[in-house]
Formats: sequence, structure tokens, C-alpha cells
Amino acid sequence: MSDKEIALILACDDGYFFHLKNLLLSIARNAPSLQAMDKFCISPGMAPEHVEFIRSHGVTYVPIGHDAFDGPLRQIVAQKPYTFCQFIRPLFPRIVTGYEHLLYLDCDIWVQDDRLLPVITQALTYSPRRVVAAPLISHYYESTIISADKNLEVQRNWVHGGYDIVLAEAIANRTFFSSGLFALPARSPFWDLWWQEVLEVAPRIQMVNREFIHFAEQTAFNGVIARHGLATVLDPLYNFHCNAGGVARSTNTGKVCSVMSKPMQEICVVHLAGWSGLQDSYRERRLVYEE
Repeated sequence: MSDKEIALILACDDGYFFHLKNLLLSIARNAPSLQAMDKFCISPGMAPEHVEFIRSHGVTYVPIGHDAFDGPLRQIVAQKPYTFCQFIRPLFPRIVTGYEHLLYLDCDIWVQDDRLLPVITQALTYSPRRVVAAPLISHYYESTIISADKNLEVQRNWVHGGYDIVLAEAIANRTFFSSGLFALPARSPFWDLWWQEVLEVAPRIQMVNREFIHFAEQTAFNGVIARHGLATVLDPLYNFHCNAGGVARSTNTGKVCSVMSKPMQEICVVHLAGWSGLQDSYRERRLVYEE
């Protein structure tokens, strides 16, 4: 697979530009294969100086208005603007065309090395239909080892507002996958299945469980995986959710590592999930990107 057959997709607004900047700086410094890719940032709008910065890092800016959505989704985005960059994900192949595969990275991610693209490329060869994504329950995570029951309860909270009881339990009692980093063939039926799931699930969650609306798109993502089995498992070292614990910066190497299983392993992709509540902890533990 050549670089031209896969595009890197980002989605960001001004509120998350701090993270996008660090992601692009980390790519430029640590991941030449990602740096060489065609890169696109889909956005509801960004300040001119932010647009100038991302363009200076080889990213094509793609402004998309809120009219990309209609009906209930547009109302949700108007009330919760951050959901734009979540709900837009199933529409990526309609916006960025001409590529065989698309790789998406959340903005609150940064990369430590150049292992991601080769691993994604290999995983995409397994099936032309499946999404490549990392599970949120793993032996790497402190939360899995110490409080697995709590993890499952959290997943139940995510899904019970969007699905009937039987299906919700079926989805909740298996590991969720993260939609914060995924790769998918542009022609896979997964995209349309995901979009239809978002259209149905997000309004329900907004009505009955709106405190979890920020998980609606990821809940729909997992609904498709549960219904259709269209997933290839990515090692969580390539999308390590730091809010799940089991992570530290090594005093010897300076690298952010997984520490729950021995030997410690260097994390390729550091995901600062749950930033709003954990940013002080992340900074104190030096998990944020450092130039």
C-alpha cells in the first residue's frame, strides 16, 4: 500500500487546537511515514492563524458548515458544538474522496514513534470491509485489572439510552472499541451502517440520557461492530487511552510506557482521553507531548 492509497483524516475546531498542534508537532518529529501522507482536517471553522499553522504542516483544511447535518443532529450540534467533530466521522468518505483507505486520529492524540502506519497497513489487508480499531478493555489498562465490573457498568450507561434492553446488554457485555483512532476502507459498508446508527441513536440518547451524548457516535460505532462483526482488533499500544491508567513516563528513556504488564512497553500512540477532567494529572505525570 502506497502513501497515496491512504489518507490521514483529522477533525478539529478552535477549542481543541492545542491538541491538534501537539499532534502535528509529534508527527513531524516522530513519525515520517504519517508526515508523508496526504492529510486533511475537517472543521466547522477555525481561526485564520490556526488554519495557517496546520497548512504549514502539510494539512489540507476542509471547512464544513453545520448544514452537513439536518433535523435532530443539527439541533444537538447547535447545543453541543463539540459533537460536530464526532458526528461528522461516518461521512469522511463523502468529504475526502479518491483514496482506497482512510485513517482517522483524534486531536487529543500524539505519537511517539513511526510504528502506526505499518501496523494499520497490515491490518487493513485482513478484510476489505472491516474497521481497524483498538478495544477499551485490555490487560494494559489498570481499570481493566482493578475494576472490570465498573468498566462494564460504564458501557451499560452508554448504550441503554440508545438501544432496547436486549441489544443494549449484548453490546455492553463485550469490550467497546475506540472510535478515536480507526482505519477503514473507503468503500466499506461500515460507513453507511455507522451513519444510519448515529442518525437513530444520537437523538434517543439526547432525549433520555443526554449526559452521555458525547459518547453517542462511539456508541453507534460499537453498535455496528456488535451487529455485523466488522472489526479487526488493533493492539491498544497503538491507541492507548491514558484515562484507563497503567501508564507512566519512564525516568530512564523519557518515553511514555504501558506499565501494568511486564516488561514495560513503549506506547506508540498516546491518547489523552477525558482531557477536561484529567488535564492536571496528565501534565503532572508528563503524559502531554513535550518538544
